[in-house]
Amino acid sequence: MNCTFSRIDADIVRCHDCGQEIGTRQDPARVFARCALGNERFRESTIATGPRVMLIVPSLRVGGVITWLGSLMKHCKSVEWCGIAIATPTSQWLVDPTLLGQFLDDGCPLVGLPLKCNRKHRMQRLIEQFKPDVILAWGVMDLDEMLKGARIPIILVSHGPHESSWSRRFLDRGSRVATHLVAVSRSAAEAFRDDVLDRVTIICNGVERPQPHHFSDASRQQARRRMQIQPGEKAIGFIGRLADEKRPLALAEAIELFPEDYRAVFIGPSTNGMVEKAKLITKKMSYLQAVSASCVYDLMCGLDVLVSPSRYESFGLSVVEAWSCRVPVVATDVGIAGEIGSQASCIIPVEFSPRMLADAIEEASMREKLDVAEETSRNFMAGDMAEKWCRYLRQVTLVS
Repeated sequence: MNCTFSRIDADIVRCHDCGQEIGTRQDPARVFARCALGNERFRESTIATGPRVMLIVPSLRVGGVITWLGSLMKHCKSVEWCGIAIATPTSQWLVDPTLLGQFLDDGCPLVGLPLKCNRKHRMQRLIEQFKPDVILAWGVMDLDEMLKGARIPIILVSHGPHESSWSRRFLDRGSRVATHLVAVSRSAAEAFRDDVLDRVTIICNGVERPQPHHFSDASRQQARRRMQIQPGEKAIGFIGRLADEKRPLALAEAIELFPEDYRAVFIGPSTNGMVEKAKLITKKMSYLQAVSASCVYDLMCGLDVLVSPSRYESFGLSVVEAWSCRVPVVATDVGIAGEIGSQASCIIPVEFSPRMLADAIEEASMREKLDVAEETSRNFMAGDMAEKWCRYLRQVTLVS
């Protein structure tokens, strides 16, 4: 018996003959369906699984870009992620073991392209092997050499602000071969050259939703135990990469202006001995290493205030995560916090003193902006972001 199917969802088709709804994602490479009126399994060839997308990234380590990538792969179920090429800027394999297992478990092959290999030749072989419909790239400095002469659409994504010279350099080179340009915010769009800005599409970044239990007192107390916060103490948090441009030491300086019952909590990978430098400034601190995106709310819910004192940001995932978790935010006037303004956060200028930051923390702890902040966060949910990306990828492949 032959049956006719039409898609009603990313993962579901309906048989026109019997009305049965059937899942179609058991095997992403070959879509099968079974009709209730028939006894045989047959291939349903009229339903496309969606575009085959290959990713090119410089590393696979915990951070905002990998959080973005994980959200895309989680929510874009109609997209077939056919492979990830990790084009490291050194001869080292820049991969977090946990993330490596996560992506492999999701069935996405990973291939390393160290600096010293013939990356153009190897990339040609990967394109022949994976047969992608489109390439999605970020952060690779020699993309123009690797993909020169490629005959498929290439989407170059900006995750960095104009102030980042590294972002401007790889975007400048990559835009020479990219057929499409995307930025995760208005700030990230400004990192592209002026002469290509009219080609840039903005698809704002997004965060996962906190679960109902994250708002419970039990979850809050568990988080505070993990962060070594004693009863009655105020936990003032910094979540993200502890790097110079993020200025985590500003929190250490500000916390010294508070009484003994205030404690700084640093959560994220440390660079340039930043944790040791913070300990030289204050003893009133705790440090936890990087946590995955799926676990960030397990700690966020234990904070009394989140601080984001960056010199520059393209977006600022932790700010939106705090908004959605009803944690007050103090942030510099950059990234998404700067774009939204003081209605959702206590905004301070990029150049500030420890006293200004301490005063803003005290103001934020009054918790007067949480309703607006939570409502604002709903405009930046990962599921909505992924749906926009799904439509964009389909459009790119159809036009091409």
